[in-house]
Amino acid sequence: MKKIKQITFLIVLISSLGLSAQNSVNGSILDENNQPIPGVTIVEKGTSNGVTSDFDGNFTIQVESGSSLVISSIGFVSQEVLIGREQEITMNLVSDIVGLEEVIVTTGYGNQKKSSISGSVVTLSSENLVSRGVQNLTHALAGSIAGVSTEQPIGIIGQDDAKIYIRGKGTLGNTDSLIIIDGIPDRGNFSRLNADDIESISVLKDASAAIYGARAANGVVLITTKRGKFNRKTKFNLNTSYTINSPTVRTKALDSWKRAQYEADQINNLSLGWTPVFNASQIALLKDGSRPDEYANTDWFEETIAQSKPASNLSLNVEGGSEFISYFVSGQYSKQEQLYKGDFPFEQYQFRSNIDIKLSDKLTMGFDVLNRRDDGLYTKTDEFDGDGYGRGSDWDKLQGGAAGFTQGWPWLVGRLSNGQLGKGAQPAGGSNPIGILANGSNRLINDVLNTKISLAYDITEDLKFTVYGAFDKSNRSQKKFTATFDEYLYDNSTAQFIKSPDGNRPLLSQKKQNNSNNLINAKLDYIKSFGNHNIDAFVAYEQSKVRMDFIFAERGGFGGNAIPEIFAGTPITAQTDGRSFASGRQNMFGRVNYDFNGTYLATVSLRRDGSQNFPTDKRFGTFPAISAGWVVSNESFIDNIGAINFLKFRASWGKMGNDNISPFQYLSTYEFTDYDAFGYGVQVGYDFGDGERPGFFESTVANPNVTWETATTQNIALEGLLFNNTISFELDYFTSKREGILIKRSASFPEYTGIMLPDENLGIVDNSGFELQLGYKNDITNDLSFSINGNISQSKNEVVYLDEPASVKDYQKWEGKPIDSFFGYESNDLYRTEAQLNADGWTLTENVAPYKVVYDKWFNQGSIRLVDKDGDGDINGEDRIRSDKSLVPTTFYGINLGVSYKNFELSTLIQGQSGGYYVDSSYAVNTAIFDDAWSPTNTDATYPISTPPYNIGALTYQSDYWLTKSDYVRIKNISLNYRLDRNILDVFNIDGANLFIRGNNVAILNSPNSNIDPEGINGAFLMKSWQFGINLNF
Repeated sequence: MKKIKQITFLIVLISSLGLSAQNSVNGSILDENNQPIPGVTIVEKGTSNGVTSDFDGNFTIQVESGSSLVISSIGFVSQEVLIGREQEITMNLVSDIVGLEEVIVTTGYGNQKKSSISGSVVTLSSENLVSRGVQNLTHALAGSIAGVSTEQPIGIIGQDDAKIYIRGKGTLGNTDSLIIIDGIPDRGNFSRLNADDIESISVLKDASAAIYGARAANGVVLITTKRGKFNRKTKFNLNTSYTINSPTVRTKALDSWKRAQYEADQINNLSLGWTPVFNASQIALLKDGSRPDEYANTDWFEETIAQSKPASNLSLNVEGGSEFISYFVSGQYSKQEQLYKGDFPFEQYQFRSNIDIKLSDKLTMGFDVLNRRDDGLYTKTDEFDGDGYGRGSDWDKLQGGAAGFTQGWPWLVGRLSNGQLGKGAQPAGGSNPIGILANGSNRLINDVLNTKISLAYDITEDLKFTVYGAFDKSNRSQKKFTATFDEYLYDNSTAQFIKSPDGNRPLLSQKKQNNSNNLINAKLDYIKSFGNHNIDAFVAYEQSKVRMDFIFAERGGFGGNAIPEIFAGTPITAQTDGRSFASGRQNMFGRVNYDFNGTYLATVSLRRDGSQNFPTDKRFGTFPAISAGWVVSNESFIDNIGAINFLKFRASWGKMGNDNISPFQYLSTYEFTDYDAFGYGVQVGYDFGDGERPGFFESTVANPNVTWETATTQNIALEGLLFNNTISFELDYFTSKREGILIKRSASFPEYTGIMLPDENLGIVDNSGFELQLGYKNDITNDLSFSINGNISQSKNEVVYLDEPASVKDYQKWEGKPIDSFFGYESNDLYRTEAQLNADGWTLTENVAPYKVVYDKWFNQGSIRLVDKDGDGDINGEDRIRSDKSLVPTTFYGINLGVSYKNFELSTLIQGQSGGYYVDSSYAVNTAIFDDAWSPTNTDATYPISTPPYNIGALTYQSDYWLTKSDYVRIKNISLNYRLDRNILDVFNIDGANLFIRGNNVAILNSPNSNIDPEGINGAFLMKSWQFGINLNF
């Protein structure tokens, strides 16, 4: 102890003499109410020497005498203090209330303070993304942002990207939003990015998106990844979690005897003398289960879909910087299991490095790299259906698979009593799904390499030149081997298990697709203030080129499953395909932001875009936008209204485009005549008398006038903060007119020509709606705070013009109806009595028992009563209507509740939709149709008389009787976090630790059909997940 004191004395003495000059400074950081502030950054100015304050606001740092400490924390005004010989300091930070409102928001090719933005831009922070605990980032947007909705088609991991809609659906053409990652479009799946790497997500919803011109008509999503900061202490962040996934709904199909009885009723109700598949005694055997090897009751959902499957994630990143270099480097490994029974892992490896280097006082270089591999195993029935051009997610969409497995005939045997596989399960390809899952392979690998190099030079204090180039590559490969396996039948007469002669045959297919995307951007920024006049402007030039190469090979005729390689197949069975595609864009654009004293705001942008998707004289388009804002709260006449802390009016107008079409439509396309042009497995060609010969034919006629689809948008809004910033609100009203929509002529061109028409700029669609965001946050005590944030958005579209002939009946016209309006027959309940049939003019044609009465057009008692719209006494195609009911919801909402008490934080997101419908086809296999179908003893039934699934007249006409509301309310997310106490952290010498439990798709609170997930109405199942993990900072 004595020696320590002596050493300490010597250090103090040397410091006082100006030698070595090292001080150990202890300090406390407090707020205006003298409460400690944890997590404050304290950095010795001009160095990377830094620390953070602990939970009690305390810190210790070694610094040079005479140096300065920079003290900063989000939500407080940064301070700088000169260190002399002080050994202890206490700093009180002042809340930066205005600064909270003036969060920097990415607006496309630049950043702005939120208070000075005159457009509709919303940002989702990294903390919000991570707290959702989702394994696919597109799933984090639902319910989180007003005006942004998502549609998830399937729940198969790696292929479950949700489609993003910004302000509804405004076109008959492509509806994909433009995704920009660190300033670069088309960088692959944003969904697979590591959430810990993302700084923020901004959504441009109005004319603010016009800075992206020809590709911005459907809105723009901007993703900004994290970067290190100069003169910051090196920090490590470790995030690890374990997740349990399960289906949100376990579909319950009809028991085999009920389905057999229902299908027997379908045949008997026609009274045509047909023989049902099962007679009464066989149905009894299905019901009693006494002979399961012949008369089974197989629940194919339970046979093929697991109760739950695990997922794990490990992510580590490091960030920091010295005076000359800053860095953010991360790595991630995740593994998830598909919900199928069996081994179907999806693994992801990801590495990111974002580095900035100061080459001089004025020149900075950036070098960013992302390298990712997605490696997934899928079932042999999962198909990756691509158009060969690699223009989007077509390759990634899985068709069939789960739906086919789970809707098989329940009387077929999954596994016999001796353990062998039973025979088949239609409609899943005729083979036993259990065998399909257990045999063969279907592997898809996706390798992504994104690189970006940038240089930024400060010409003057106000003028900056930046140039960057991006060089992105992705390589996808799929190898699918459908293996053969044995299936058996049980012969009751011999008590033998007999091998089925109808076994499937091995088939191998391989696909490879290579994509490249190169872009260069040069930009000149000018930022200057003249008294109260502030200008932020830039001009830029951008050029990009994309290329795709695709090849496909397939062979059958394998002798077995031993060698799943192309060479082992029979050459005569070989099929091949291959193609390449290249395109480019050239763009010039600029923007000027102006504000006067932060009160009067204006933004003007102009973009000139060129795309090789169009002919030379139609290749370029011009896209202007203008917006203005008025910060009313800065006016003197508002000073006396204490309840208003911030209030802003804003309005915008802009024109944007959409060039996302099949390319080169200004050229005629040709194909070989020995190509299966009609998809029937029939090879066609030219016959010269001695057999068919291959040749070319014109498959698509050229359209030399094809050009941009344009969207003209208008937006007015009011936003503000009230009552000491505890209440926030934002209200927008918008309109959009989409013109020149690229669609094919459908009615005015004769079908008998056999010509495949190109897209033409024909359609017009109007879209309008509103968005409202409301928030309340209050620190009730020093330990307890509460917040609630809600958003609701509604958008309604209307088709204004299509290529509809004048002969189309008014009630069938698409014009004046929603884009996704239902087209089919109008219903008026059921024919519950014979009198109703006679009243509609249906005459008796077979006088048998009432339960078997058959009328013209096959109407029975119990049939759906279709409306004769044209009053001609007949039901045919002329009676179909275009309904006002939309198959796309019109209203979306979300409510986020948050409570924080001491070290605990709890948040819940409730999300829902309304105003949409879907055609409920699940009645074919669920119990409701059996239990409540019309019969002579159940004339008040909900469902019509059972009829066979054959195309017999009005029995199978699609009518609005089957339209079901797609409204739902669900608990989308729950997150519970616990922050460890400082005294525990000090034991392990770490800066922070957070334990968390997160649930996603937790519960469906309200839905019209409990047998399906309301977001999975196409028959696919979605996933519910519970995630457990820990986050460490050191």
